Amino acid sequence: MNAELARNLPLFRSLAQNLAAYLFDRSAYLRSLRAYVDYQVEFRAGKWMGGTAFLILGVFFLIGACFALMFSLYQLLKDYTGNVALSAFIVSWVCIFLGFAFLLFSRNNYVGLARGMTYKEWKNKEDHTGSR
Repeated sequence: MNAELARNLPLFRSLAQNLAAYLFDRSAYLRSLRAYVDYQVEFRAGKWMGGTAFLILGVFFLIGACFALMFSLYQLLKDYTGNVALSAFIVSWVCIFLGFAFLLFSRNNYVGLARGMTYKEWKNKEDHTGSR
């Protein structure tokens, strides 16, 4: 039981500090809470917009790659020369690479959105960047 209590001690300390801050200086606590919530909304909206933009770009390049691959296959079967088809084939693989790169960036933005930021991390960042 003592190990579990010791493990939860930082949580209890944080709750007690928040309760004390609310009881003794309610307006400052609410301003700080409002600033934290505003920052979280701005942070998460930015991550969401970045993730969505990269997702759309990734899908665009992958659809372009599908059309280019089909075009290259058609040219290979039609000509047996390989010049036009080879260039379309190379372009399609470049599109696939860019598509997956943008999808990876999109995933990274969405992962950052889900992770969020603790109040302590936000406060440290605010102390280093200054108040807005």
